[in-house]
Amino acid sequence: MIEYKGKKYITHTELHEKAMKDPEYRRGYEALKPRYEFISQLIDLRNQKKITQKQLAKMLKTRQPSIARFESGRNNPSLDFA
Repeated sequence: MIEYKGKKYITHTELHEKAMKDPEYRRGYEALKPRYEFISQLIDLRNQKKITQKQLAKMLKTRQPSIARFESGRNNPSLDFA
């Protein structure tokens, strides 16, 4: 719990820990975990190599918005990744 301007707020970590006690939430989280770990690794590697989304998109013969959507986790790309 954190306090800001006299009000107490639950942190993301605390909220997640509480939600993980719900079996349905836990199953959903565990099912998506590999996807988000891969995305996180890709972002980390791209940043380590100092490659922009636009540069990565060019290497993959796609567009920068496709990379942005993938990195945000908002879509599940096809093999065409266009």
